[in-house]
Amino acid sequence: MKCREFVIPRSDWEQNNAPVIKTARFIIRSLSITDLNDFARIGGDARVAPMILRATTPWPLPDAAEVLMQSAFTGRPGYRLGVYDAKDRLLGCVGLGPDASIAYFFDPDRWGNGIATEAVGAFIVDCFERYDFQSLNADRFHDNPASGRVLEKLGFEEIGTGMGGSRARAKPEKIIEYGLSRTAFEQHHNHTKA
Repeated sequence: MKCREFVIPRSDWEQNNAPVIKTARFIIRSLSITDLNDFARIGGDARVAPMILRATTPWPLPDAAEVLMQSAFTGRPGYRLGVYDAKDRLLGCVGLGPDASIAYFFDPDRWGNGIATEAVGAFIVDCFERYDFQSLNADRFHDNPASGRVLEKLGFEEIGTGMGGSRARAKPEKIIEYGLSRTAFEQHHNHTKA
């Protein structure tokens, strides 16, 4: 019997195998077009859309579908994953930009249950393990202090301010910028695991 050996470079394997991250309560994995209605509902909520870049209130399905498809995992930074509960319900999303920036949004009906801290924390671990980033960054609008508390719990520090826009806002507004170095992440992560 003849046998052939095949080898696939890690980069090719990763392009076809998006991360699946498991936490105590959630599974973080690729979004699919079957998630479109929930994706548009959550992102287009009047409490969420002004806090993110491309959503509007309401968020028309064709517009949401374009964002969903453009942010599919390709093996490189510039993708979004869904956060699902044990019943496979979409709770929100986490994403990694090409510039090593993280972003996230969650269903406001589920706010206050530690979903963001748990899911974003697990996502950050995956980002640092998967890529050779020396730091990650994030930002939030000035009127979204809850997002700042999540980032600070995960070890991010305020590093500046700027101006940012959202399709759901009439004009650019102040944003608070955050950074997390690999060294600070490792110290924070090792401390929280102890």
